[in-house]
Amino acid sequence: RVLRSPELLDRILADFERAGFVGEQTALTVGYLATISRLLEEPLGLLIVSRSGAGKSRLEDALCDFVPEEDLAKYTRLTGQALFYKDEDSLAHKVLAIEEEQGASEAAYSIRTLQSAQALTIAATRTDPSTGKLRTEEYRVKGPVAIVLSTTSPEAFDFETRNRFVQIGIDESHEQTRRILERQREADTLEGVLRREETSIVREIQRNVQRLLRPLKVVNPYAPKLAYPDGRLQMRREQKKYLTLIKTIALLHQHQREIKRARRGDVDVEYVEVIPSDIA
Repeated sequence: RVLRSPELLDRILADFERAGFVGEQTALTVGYLATISRLLEEPLGLLIVSRSGAGKSRLEDALCDFVPEEDLAKYTRLTGQALFYKDEDSLAHKVLAIEEEQGASEAAYSIRTLQSAQALTIAATRTDPSTGKLRTEEYRVKGPVAIVLSTTSPEAFDFETRNRFVQIGIDESHEQTRRILERQREADTLEGVLRREETSIVREIQRNVQRLLRPLKVVNPYAPKLAYPDGRLQMRREQKKYLTLIKTIALLHQHQREIKRARRGDVDVEYVEVIPSDIA
């Protein structure tokens, strides 16, 4: 029923509030879509930027709470070589979330490569236990994977890594602070106690919602009619994020769309189509 709701994104945002997160509708919408994009061939990466204490870690936790446990790899810290030695399919169509930029700094190269190529390959020298001789072994980790990071610095990582991500900020306004303080006081009331007890139910419903989504292809028949600024070299990456965001919205609504098939020779694909409201 949730996935067939005509106001699907509004329903999801309402569940974030029921789970205890107030405000931040734009950041939650973009962040949620980034996690869903893991089902596409080229997912979005998400970088949450705010000052210390503004709530970036809480936003990251809220997004991860709606992702099924089997589709989430969440770490406090990654060493420089950690991702290279994961099982080959351990990150495919999953969300890789790292708490704070400092926890990912050593692995910046592998994160950047994984975000761009959606695969990691390393050749490492090992001693053959049977012969004692050195031999080269190849390790490969496959995507696609949606990467979520948070940081206090808009200059986190190097530019080459940073510009591969969609950056979102936290609402640091007085009005948002007021909403948060009101919710903190409400948490000590009976309504707050009941709300906390309902949180686990809401999370499990949303995890089941994501479990029902399939990694279909997405076709955008309106793509040739779209435009994007072309004055800077960086726009070659920025437009890809824009088009991926549109495709993710269409993918999220797959239970409200006709699932189409196309064949050409031995190629057979299932897909959903973008409609104008996705672009809007």
